[in-house]
Amino acid sequence: MDYLPVEIIAPVLHLALPPIGPKHLASPNACADYMRALHELRLVSWTWRAVLDAIPELWALVSSSFSADRIIKNLQKSRNSQLTIHYRGSSSRLGKIHFMQLVEPHRHRWRVVWLDGGSLEDFLHQLSHPAPLLETIYLHGYVPTTYDLESFSLLGHQVSNIRYVDLMQVLPYLDLSPFQDLRTFKLWYIWTHPISAEWLVEVLQRSPCLEELCLLDLNLQVPTVTAPIVTITLDYLTLFNIKDIESNTVDYILRRTNAPNCVQFRLTIDDEQPTNYDPSLLLDSALSSFEPVVQKLGRNAHLIIGVNHIFWYNTSLLEPMPLPIPFLLLEIEDIPLPPMIRWVERVVDPTNSDEHPDERVGTLYIGQGTPLGDAEIVSQLIRLKSVTQIWVKETGTDVRRLLQILGADGREPAFPRLRKLGLQADGWNAHELLEMVSARFSEPARRCPHLVVSVRAPDYRDGGGSAFAPDTLSAIHAIVGVTVLFENPADPK
Repeated sequence: MDYLPVEIIAPVLHLALPPIGPKHLASPNACADYMRALHELRLVSWTWRAVLDAIPELWALVSSSFSADRIIKNLQKSRNSQLTIHYRGSSSRLGKIHFMQLVEPHRHRWRVVWLDGGSLEDFLHQLSHPAPLLETIYLHGYVPTTYDLESFSLLGHQVSNIRYVDLMQVLPYLDLSPFQDLRTFKLWYIWTHPISAEWLVEVLQRSPCLEELCLLDLNLQVPTVTAPIVTITLDYLTLFNIKDIESNTVDYILRRTNAPNCVQFRLTIDDEQPTNYDPSLLLDSALSSFEPVVQKLGRNAHLIIGVNHIFWYNTSLLEPMPLPIPFLLLEIEDIPLPPMIRWVERVVDPTNSDEHPDERVGTLYIGQGTPLGDAEIVSQLIRLKSVTQIWVKETGTDVRRLLQILGADGREPAFPRLRKLGLQADGWNAHELLEMVSARFSEPARRCPHLVVSVRAPDYRDGGGSAFAPDTLSAIHAIVGVTVLFENPADPK
């Protein structure tokens, strides 16, 4: 390889280095690992050393985890390349003031500023002046309450070049101008001061190419008098995370957002009691523009719906790839809400019944809080065609009532696509299971799918045995379409 032209060697060596972009800097050892790999490549041969030393952008990384000598050398070897400035208080070898004194003369080269750790007061003076090439600003920390709020304007309001914004706790101390043309926008843990929801919407309007939006634990103030709703279409938005924000604010944001390609969505309502918000308003109105997104989710998608949360994401985008997980995970262990069930029936069921109905898995968890005695809720729940598995794991769940529901008469069986029933809780016996499967499969015209019943394997170490008498188990297996599977076997040792 030493005999190859420099034009070929250089990009190959560049690709051999660990990535060091904004998303990688959160790793505690990212900068140290990068420099270690760079120096190891230099040791391979004199040719490689000469090539690497002649590429300024490879040295354009300055981190507080480096010694002062290493920082000075990197600043020199990077020449006029755009710089990544990285400060992490927990692993810093330099004080904040000393660190900033080293990098301040090169602010005209700053491209990424990543500051994380404790009080950010010592950084604010430098961040109040323009940095013309800055594209990424990451500020995680706090500002002392004694700091003069009037004196800090981020980059002198010259923020038009910024594409990546990640701010934790510091936003109330910024004299803000709206960002624009962002690709990533993240705001974290800001409760001390209210933030205008109108300002946030203005940022979204100015950033049509936004790809990631995260709003976590914020005190967003919704105007008392709102203008007519203007929908903002964000065609490039693939990740949308809203967590611990009041439900009326969530409604305000979602009604104004259309993200047709959002394959990763996480919403958690900040209400200690789920009854404090109207789920019908959220599911039937605020999320209406997202329904086509859910219906387009492929076989690699995962959808979770709970009392105060709804998530969906494409598992093929996760690293590392997870074990096989169900397409639908419906959590109604606490307070099953009719609007939530109706939403699944309206949005999810048609897709699941049309596309690979025997391959997609929809899991329903039932707990002791599930009111199986509520006729209205049960009548809606049993119609769901997207539910292919039911699991009961919580002690105190009314399993007997569930078995009665599954074996009830009707033109269609309860949960018509049910293929697996997990009974991992107590409160039932084998004879009751026999009665259920006998009734469920008594009418061939109902065409019930093959049902696998998963029960806990007996633990012989405690002197226990199987809850199934041999004749009862044989009677169940004699029913065409039913299999009993003993899972989680006890350790024979």
